[in-house]
Amino acid sequence: MVAQHRVDDKTNEITSVEPLLEGRDIAQSVITGDAMFAQHKIARFLVEKKGADYFFMLKDNQPTLRQQIESLPREAFSPSRLPHRR
Repeated sequence: MVAQHRVDDKTNEITSVEPLLEGRDIAQSVITGDAMFAQHKIARFLVEKKGADYFFMLKDNQPTLRQQIESLPREAFSPSRLPHRR
């Protein structure tokens, strides 16, 4: 599925994620996004409300988040550790 949504000049992509995906069945999909999407609200919306997973890029302007992720054991990222949703 490919979708796009025009972003108003006085806002940014963060506020457009939910309206873009609200009416779409994305359960068990992996949603990708650039570093701007690395927000708690967006991640929770995708996982808790839509039943999807996500893959977001990170930049150095979020040092706390980057440190938290880097401190996780490698096994935390193993697909075999994820709960099955079938």
